[in-house]
This record gives sequence, C-alpha cells and structure tokens, in this order.
Amino acid sequence: MGVPPDIYISSPESAIDAKQFIPEGYLPIATSFYAVNGAYACLLKTAYREDHKSYSSGTVLSWFAVKWLLDMDRSAVIDFQKESDAYKFKWGRVKDTHILFQMAMPGNFRAMTEIWLEKNIIPLLRKIKQRL
Repeated sequence: MGVPPDIYISSPESAIDAKQFIPEGYLPIATSFYAVNGAYACLLKTAYREDHKSYSSGTVLSWFAVKWLLDMDRSAVIDFQKESDAYKFKWGRVKDTHILFQMAMPGNFRAMTEIWLEKNIIPLLRKIKQRL
C-alpha cells in the first residue's frame, strides 16, 4: 500500500505544527500516550500493530513524539518510566533493568553542564557521602 502523492509526510527535519492532522481514512499502526504537566512529560503507554512491526512504526512515532514534547510542549523532563524512583517499582518486576537516559541540545550550555554534573560530580559526591 503506497502513500498517495498528495499527502505530505514529515521528515525529521520538518517543523512540527499544532495544525497537523491525521488524514481521514488512515489506519493507525502505532500509538503513544504521554501525560504532560508543565515541563514534565511522562510516557504512559505505547502500542503498535504486530503486522506492521517491520516498518519500525513505534520507533518513528517515538521520535516524533519526543520532538513534539521538546518543540511544542517545551518539556524539560521526559520520563519513560524506568529508573529507581520508588513509585516505579510498585508495578513490574524488581529485577528489571532500569536505565537513565538523558539528552540535551549540544548548543545549550546550561543543559550540557547539568548533564555533565549529574554524570560526573553527583556520583563522586555520593561516594564521598558513603565514606563519611
């Protein structure tokens, strides 16, 4: 099934616009639900059609969802529900792998500094605190 030539498909470089819409007659193949409160966004649920998994539609949708959250909602934190926050262990298995994923725009000095501090200085301070 090809894309009709009169329907514009965004590329990663395209600006995201709040006026965009899903054309009538399209079959949804992936979905992603986020809750947003101020600058905090939290991933609630993702789903995709198994018969379309070879197209990586969930991955593509996730990329555009994160781009929307950053560009349009101005989210500063996007919580993917993995990490060591206590409330996240109330569901799921205790031995799940939890990963902290952070990113920042390379041109934003404040964001890059914050990530560098969290990666390098905070662990050092924790080690010092444990030894005291």
